[in-house]
Amino acid sequence: MRVLLVTDDAGYGDEVAAAGDSVGMDVIVLAADSDVGGAVPRIGANIVVFDAGDDFAPTVRAAADFAGVHPHVVVCVVATGVDDHLNDGRAGDVLVVHQWRSPERLLDRLSRAYLGTRVATEPRSSVGQ
Repeated sequence: MRVLLVTDDAGYGDEVAAAGDSVGMDVIVLAADSDVGGAVPRIGANIVVFDAGDDFAPTVRAAADFAGVHPHVVVCVVATGVDDHLNDGRAGDVLVVHQWRSPERLLDRLSRAYLGTRVATEPRSSVGQ
């Protein structure tokens, strides 16, 4: 797997790249104003993560558009301004992960999404109903 992280937060990019190194996953960090569509085939990315920070709605719309053009790529948005019902779930074809989660958890979610395992959108309860 090769992850392309689109962010202007160098510290966050470094954290995710270091976590990727520790588990043997390639993480390439790209500035938000870069040509992401052109970078995907050039670097062979099969996962693209857009860092929305506090600007969730426009970023998830752009990510959904990107997913429509690149259906072979897992598309994810990490954001701090995520509604509770979307926290670590999906918004259409886009995986959504809260940015305050650890980089290792993000990479785990991406790995499971890439391998085709559906990410649960509802929290599980240990109490049977």
